[in-house]
Amino acid sequence: MMSRLKKVAGKDVEIMLTGSVARGTNVRGNYDIDIFLLFKNNISEEEMEKRGIEIAKRVIKKHRNETYVMKYAEHPYLMLNMNDRGITVDLVPSFKIKDASERVSAVDRTQLHNQFINSNFNERLRDDVRLLKTFLTSNGIYGAEARIEGFSGYLCELLIFHFGSFSNFLSAMASLKLPAVLDIKNNSRIQGMQADFVKKFSKDFIVIDPVDENRNVAANVSSESLSLLMLKARKFLAEPSVSAFYGSKFSDVDSKAQVRKLGKELGLDVYVLAFKVPDIAEDIIWQQIKKMRKRIEDILKQSNFAPELSFQNISDKFGVISFFINPMSCNSKKIAGPQIIMADSVDAFMKKHRKPFVFIEGDKIYSMQKQAYKTPDELLKEITGKKIIEVPSYIKKEKIYFYKNRIPEQHAKILNQAIKTKLLWQ
Repeated sequence: MMSRLKKVAGKDVEIMLTGSVARGTNVRGNYDIDIFLLFKNNISEEEMEKRGIEIAKRVIKKHRNETYVMKYAEHPYLMLNMNDRGITVDLVPSFKIKDASERVSAVDRTQLHNQFINSNFNERLRDDVRLLKTFLTSNGIYGAEARIEGFSGYLCELLIFHFGSFSNFLSAMASLKLPAVLDIKNNSRIQGMQADFVKKFSKDFIVIDPVDENRNVAANVSSESLSLLMLKARKFLAEPSVSAFYGSKFSDVDSKAQVRKLGKELGLDVYVLAFKVPDIAEDIIWQQIKKMRKRIEDILKQSNFAPELSFQNISDKFGVISFFINPMSCNSKKIAGPQIIMADSVDAFMKKHRKPFVFIEGDKIYSMQKQAYKTPDELLKEITGKKIIEVPSYIKKEKIYFYKNRIPEQHAKILNQAIKTKLLWQ
């Protein structure tokens, strides 16, 4: 592939292999390849993007069953699918830079990451990175994408470099105190100035990029992912096991029955909204569905149907949002009013909340108000039919399917996958 690119790109474009394959930290079975087309910065960003995509398209060989998809990060790139080999190749236009101060977009830093890792790594460190990636994958926290909010490949490399080995890293995570600031370039932990860095990066787990001191490589790691890692590190150190690198195996057979059984064991009703999603960037879809789920959850809480659990997931071009709700949820709500000594406010409150009744508790006045919806079913069905909330433009309201307890296998499988990622002891 690199030979093909060199033949059509011209001498002014450098073709560089990047990512885990170039750095020798890829895990066996992962055949995702990143190749950068590095342009001199004497042209505009727009021209660089245009030329890069044109070059990438010219190397595709349809007779070898190769296809491509346009992808978008800070700027467009081409993902080539070598379908006969099961390999994907990201062909990414970028500017050639010598240090981070010259970068135009975040993707320009990748070539510097290559240089740092390859200059500081030996084979033992590379093997320990593979161990860490496999360990994180088995626990569902490998990857910086929105649906995972975990540890990127580059972050794994930096953590192994900083702590020196996989076992040292686990020991550090098992006893981690926050805030923690790791200065990778100087291979030290910053003490006494954590508050300054927490304020700068708005995070309490900070790993400073050795090629760009203004970047926190751990910015996408959620508090939940970090907490899970700490817990799993303690468990592994107490009970070392090969199974920790492979995770528990779950059967997706009869997910419908598994989800229903869980609901019964918890004494909760399981509600699911299912819908089709388009073939666009997963991070965009995930964030939009998350926003939609949170908005519905807020409306359920306002109506006294607060979910005990909620989940979301996307797979096979379908998305699901699910809520586990107590069937004994009350459809009336206690509303607090002013103190009795506030005469005018009390009068106004009583006029507004006269029915069904008002009463006194202590020195305040209260009202019990019936909610607009008697059951969660009514509210969730309304959401699928009327404009109660904003939904992503690609989701047609008439195509949102509503289910309670009896979830079709296709959607139950997607939901089951989301539930299993949350289970600690499997």
